[in-house]
Amino acid sequence: MSGKWRIPPVHRSLVGQITLLSSALLLLALAYFVFLPFMEMQRDPVERTEALVLRPVWDALASDPKIPLGTIAESEDVQSAAAANSSFRLYMRRGGEEIRIGEEPRWEGASDFPQLASGANVEEQFGSSFVRIDEGASRALIRTGLRDGEAWYLEIGGIETPIAKATGLLRGAEPIVFWMGSQRLLAVGGAIFLGALCLILLLVRSLRRLAGIAHSLDPQAPSHVLPETGMPTEILPMVRAINQMIRKIDKANEEQAFFLAAAAHELRTPLAIVRTRVENLPEGEDKEELKDDLRRMSRLVDQLLRLMSVRNQGTPSEAVDLVSIAKSVVTERAPLVIGKGVEIDLDADGQPVEVRGDEYLLQIALANLVDNALSFSDTGQRLLVQVSRDRNITVRDEGPGIPAQELDSIFQPFAKNPPNRPGHGLGLAITRSIMALHGGSVKAANQKGGGATFALQF
Repeated sequence: MSGKWRIPPVHRSLVGQITLLSSALLLLALAYFVFLPFMEMQRDPVERTEALVLRPVWDALASDPKIPLGTIAESEDVQSAAAANSSFRLYMRRGGEEIRIGEEPRWEGASDFPQLASGANVEEQFGSSFVRIDEGASRALIRTGLRDGEAWYLEIGGIETPIAKATGLLRGAEPIVFWMGSQRLLAVGGAIFLGALCLILLLVRSLRRLAGIAHSLDPQAPSHVLPETGMPTEILPMVRAINQMIRKIDKANEEQAFFLAAAAHELRTPLAIVRTRVENLPEGEDKEELKDDLRRMSRLVDQLLRLMSVRNQGTPSEAVDLVSIAKSVVTERAPLVIGKGVEIDLDADGQPVEVRGDEYLLQIALANLVDNALSFSDTGQRLLVQVSRDRNITVRDEGPGIPAQELDSIFQPFAKNPPNRPGHGLGLAITRSIMALHGGSVKAANQKGGGATFALQF
């Protein structure tokens, strides 16, 4: 697995799917409860134009009384309304200051607004009287009030044609208006989204914890199932199903191991009997061939028993010296190497390189690599056994190398390349099992100049 974190495709990511679904639901809720009501506010363009004209006037009256009334006439919305309506009028008086655009005010002298016209709408807002009066083709908006001891009067009328700004998407509304009208709903929606995100993160945390535990399981441990305590209820059925599958695999492996061990053990007696009978045969070519066949069968039985014993053994913890192991294996294999006309060298600086393990098993693991390299070496070629300070043992040969497609499968039991070569294909499998028992690994690679490299890595 690459150490670089990658974003998985959304359609294959549980987090991505939940996030997209939560976002879609949140957007639909916001559209229904916030955006649509906002878009439907003051749908009448004429009424919206009146509001746009009233806004700068109201800023001068309510927000900042020091704003000169003359700036109202310079407002873009006021100018647009006056240009679009020939009968537009705006009149405002504040203390001794006044401003007029268009016709003279019609209702300034009225003293009782509710009696100006039948059906007039009167409201009380911030202590000011607000009156809307129907004038036939248009209507008038009148407001009066008192601010800082000064009486003020406002009259807007003659708006029949809306301005373009009042017919757009937001109908001239400012973002602050939208925010003030929907901040609570937006806050609730954001809280819901954050809550869903927290739930997603908790789910991901549980899944990653489960994946981490599964990755750290030791197949050699007595109990290497996933823990069922502390898991979310939704994940628990999956964990139980995985544990059930692990138990079934363990049972099948135990039955297979028992069968192999029993078969190999039971074969020893018949092989010994056959070996005794072969020794009693007259000397000849047939007798030698039978003895070679018996030796190969005996070696196969010994390798099977050794493979089973390695897999069933606990983790070794004694301190052993890799340099001493390499010297022992090279010395032991020297007669075979010399007899084949191959040179073998040991590259080690003499200083001990210690690991925790079983010396006998590690000698078997290294001897299998040396025997494998020797079987692919020809007369005049060279073998190199190297022990490095970073606790690795490397065996290099000058043989034909390993086919690229076989690099990942040569450590499987009974794997041979080529298939008709002598042996049973168990040596490298035994080496891999021994290294797994020691918490290490064995790697194979081809050299650029020819030959293969096998490395025991602790």
